[in-house]
Amino acid sequence: MKLKLSQLKPNPFKKEINGGKLSEENIQKIRANIKELGLMGALPVFKKGKDYFLIAGHHRVEALKRTYGRNFKIECTIHNYTEDNILRGMVVENLTQRTDELVEITENLVAVKKYLIKNKLIVDDKGNVTNRTAPDRLAKKPQQGGGRDFELGSTEQIHRWLNKSAGCEVMSLTKIKEYVKIAENLDTKLLQGAKSCLDNGNKEGETISIEEAKSLARLPRAEQKAVKKQLDKTGLDYKEKGKLISEYLSASDEIQEKVKAGNIDMQNIQIEKVNESIKKDGIEINPDTTKILEEYKMDFCDSIDKVASQIEYINSNELLDKFSIDQLTMMMMHIVSWVKGDLAPLTKKILRKLKEEGKNSPNVTFEYQD
Repeated sequence: MKLKLSQLKPNPFKKEINGGKLSEENIQKIRANIKELGLMGALPVFKKGKDYFLIAGHHRVEALKRTYGRNFKIECTIHNYTEDNILRGMVVENLTQRTDELVEITENLVAVKKYLIKNKLIVDDKGNVTNRTAPDRLAKKPQQGGGRDFELGSTEQIHRWLNKSAGCEVMSLTKIKEYVKIAENLDTKLLQGAKSCLDNGNKEGETISIEEAKSLARLPRAEQKAVKKQLDKTGLDYKEKGKLISEYLSASDEIQEKVKAGNIDMQNIQIEKVNESIKKDGIEINPDTTKILEEYKMDFCDSIDKVASQIEYINSNELLDKFSIDQLTMMMMHIVSWVKGDLAPLTKKILRKLKEEGKNSPNVTFEYQD
């Protein structure tokens, strides 16, 4: 059945996602590919009274309107869907097509959570949906899953509802937990900043990646913006930032306050922990000594990085073939002297110190002949 684009109303649940606003970037991508890819199949639609509503495909409809006009007719498939099907059709499309959009993902999952709670829906482990209250079910049949498995709107329930008839998993339980935590715990302004980036093509608002949002959501809301500001100064990737957040969470309140105030570089939290531990043992630390230790740490790491880069360069470019025998002999003597006289003893001391402190360390075996 063909319908005019002007006849198609948005999915009733669409307003739950970014206030019903569409992504300009996605619209333009579709417009750029319409002539090459065509109309990309019939649109899924359901009829209520005299009106026709989209189940999914809102960006495609807007792209077609701008390209061919509101009176352009497109093939539609009319479905006799329940409210449950209408929401699932939209959410599944959004989650599978926009896997890198933080706001889109979180708001879709929140929409599902609200729907399950509002309608008091419980999904069992076979995907059957029933209308009943969680307390009654748990009180009468605690043995059936128990805990959060049957808690209204829990991440377990969202996972079961989302994947109950997909044939393959739309989203894993682990990812659902991460995104719901972002939605519930990430500072509102940070999330709004991400939304601003989405609406304005990353020209405005705070830039925040999905992985960074996951890490920041582990922190109390009141601390997230201050910590993010300090994280941004490091210039590290999201993995290293995640490690720094773990260091921050395990630090004392005093160190955390200094970090938030910008008095401590987040990359120096470990040094501050050592200093704090020494002070507790009653040993006075000269401020100049602390500064020297910090500078030495940076110099040492930089020196090791430079040596590693040179070795990698020699290996990758097969430069050994260009050295004379005398040069290779001299190089070997320097390496043996460095490893045997300096690097091996230093490494052994570090490993011994880690062992004394009860820290796990890599297994290292030194084998060389005199």
